[in-house]
Amino acid sequence: MLPLGVVQHARTLFSHHDVAWREWDKARRLTTNLENCKQSIQRLKNITMRFQWLHEESLIVPDAVHTWVVQQRSALLTVIKKVLSEQLATSIGNVIEKIHSQQFRISQRLQWAAGANSSLNKVIDEFQRACNHHKTMLEREESIFIEMEEMAKAIIHLESSHTRIPAQTSSDRETIQILQRCSDVTVKLKLCGEELTQLSDIMPHLQFAAGIYPHSCPVKYNQFLAAVDQGCIINYCSVVEAFKKQVPHPPRLPPYKVKADLSVNVSNTLAITGPYGSLWVKESDGTWTKYTKGQYTSGASYLESLSSNGQTVDPITGNVESKSTSRAVIAGLIIGTIISTLLTIAFIAFIVFGIRKWRSKRKQKSKKSSQRYMDLEDTFESTTEVEDSQPQQSKDDPLIRELTLRIQK
Repeated sequence: MLPLGVVQHARTLFSHHDVAWREWDKARRLTTNLENCKQSIQRLKNITMRFQWLHEESLIVPDAVHTWVVQQRSALLTVIKKVLSEQLATSIGNVIEKIHSQQFRISQRLQWAAGANSSLNKVIDEFQRACNHHKTMLEREESIFIEMEEMAKAIIHLESSHTRIPAQTSSDRETIQILQRCSDVTVKLKLCGEELTQLSDIMPHLQFAAGIYPHSCPVKYNQFLAAVDQGCIINYCSVVEAFKKQVPHPPRLPPYKVKADLSVNVSNTLAITGPYGSLWVKESDGTWTKYTKGQYTSGASYLESLSSNGQTVDPITGNVESKSTSRAVIAGLIIGTIISTLLTIAFIAFIVFGIRKWRSKRKQKSKKSSQRYMDLEDTFESTTEVEDSQPQQSKDDPLIRELTLRIQK
């Protein structure tokens, strides 16, 4: 027998366990019901969305307040795409794979059986024909399925254009921009066509033979100076009406020469003849002055006045110089150059002659010294022999004593 306290404790535990199990079962059933309710609500939402989407032209009344809210269609499109891409494509692929596997197994078993019984060859041939026919039918059905899939995707894409999602909004904006650009290009193309028409009217007047170039503008055109390049004047033509509407760039004014180098003396007076018979003169201070009728009749008269005063304009540098002065300067430069050249040649010849003479003297002196040294050496040898034979006499001879001292030195 168990004690009474243990029995009461066990009874309490069993009662608590029973209550806990009941609560857990209730929570499990509630969770299951909640999941089912969520799925039902999602299905109802999809059904409601599809119904509203299908009958929106009948349900939506202009200028009326609607109490119902249209759900986001992007979610429904996502579900449709998922079903189309996963379920349909996967199911068709699985069916085709199963059919091929079954045909392979049946064909293999028939071949094994035909090895033992040759009468089954006709059955194998009929089975192969049936398999080929079935294969052709599957290929045709697969192509039809691909077309249906593409059509379904096109329908989904068309229906997605009704949804107001960020991607669709940006796509609509880009489409509007492209249409605007097309409109601008059309307008520019029309203007270019008009300009080409005008150019086609001008071209017959500008046609010329090889080597012959026009020197004037056509009728109703004005001529303007564009630039001067290496002494060649470049003009351009403009329509009178176009000149009135838009003023072209102002033509370049004289002088038209390129800026001189720094080595040129800028203080000299330069004279340049511009187009249309005008004359421009650069003064000593660097300013340019145009000689008009008030000062000189023309550029030719100015040049005539220069020649009457004994002055000329250098065609290369443009310097205004006097004839006498220029001739005297040129003659002086020539004479000075000749004299300086002669003096230089004479100085160089004098230096070369002096060096050669000094070398010859030095050579003769060294030759005499060596000859004298050889004579003294021969005399010393003879004196030494005499001294050996007559020592007492050589010591007293003053000539021998002098030679001995020189040799020692």
